[in-house]
Amino acid sequence: MGKTLGAVLDRIHNTLDILSPKQCQLAEYILNNYKKAAFMTSTALGSAAKVSESTVVRLAVAVGYSGFPEFQSALQELIQHELTSLERFSSPHKTDDNEFYTKVFTAEAENMIKVLTYLSPEVFKKAVDLFFAKRRVLVIGHQASACLASYAGYSLSKVRAGVYTMNKWDENAFGTIQDMGPEDVAWVHVFPRYPTDTVHITKLLHAQNVPIVLITNSILSPLAKLAEVLLPVYIRYDAFVDGLAPVMCLINSLVLETALRDRSRTAQHLEEFETFVSKTRVFYPGQTPSS
Repeated sequence: MGKTLGAVLDRIHNTLDILSPKQCQLAEYILNNYKKAAFMTSTALGSAAKVSESTVVRLAVAVGYSGFPEFQSALQELIQHELTSLERFSSPHKTDDNEFYTKVFTAEAENMIKVLTYLSPEVFKKAVDLFFAKRRVLVIGHQASACLASYAGYSLSKVRAGVYTMNKWDENAFGTIQDMGPEDVAWVHVFPRYPTDTVHITKLLHAQNVPIVLITNSILSPLAKLAEVLLPVYIRYDAFVDGLAPVMCLINSLVLETALRDRSRTAQHLEEFETFVSKTRVFYPGQTPSS
């Protein structure tokens, strides 16, 4: 069976709905640790993911490979591709261990390549379809994700009408949620430690048949099963700050693709935006329109 670079991660994502709970647990481990998994034996991989060796073999077959050796070969091929791509982002002359910021930038670049590798074009397109066609878009995010919701909502509101941002719970939240239905869409951002407000609001919207576009860290996120469109971004948690650069790139991509669906409509909204900020003096005078 022919393989393409990155296909192994695509195959895992495309078969999640038919995998057993144990296979999903293993898939989650591989997606988060595929560089390690690429060089583990099937026994060691099963032990690390807390599943049996037979589950490892069955997962390899379930995602379309003849067995574990071919599956592992695909992972190793992917890593070789990523290492080559990462060299374009890294600065070879900066190797001083004391230059911690170089490690942060390199890690973020690696994470962006990782997301790009397994991002499904079909899933991405479905999210854009919803953002373009639905009556209203409610953009949700709390705590560390509040900034993501603010940025996504602000950016999307410049290119289409009916965009609302919810990044805190207040007296207006209940009315907004109650008025949402199948003709609308919720764009939810949630990462560990999964804010309670986000979880509760998303469950309420799902009960009202509002389609959910979810950006989260894992297929095992508590809201993953509620999502009509699931966009996992496997960010790192090496410190008390979150590596959100890949999420920002994904937000930009979704907004820009939505804008390009109808250039004339987008141009009209951008013109209206510029007229509004000019009249209300939102920005310092004399600045070039860009934000």
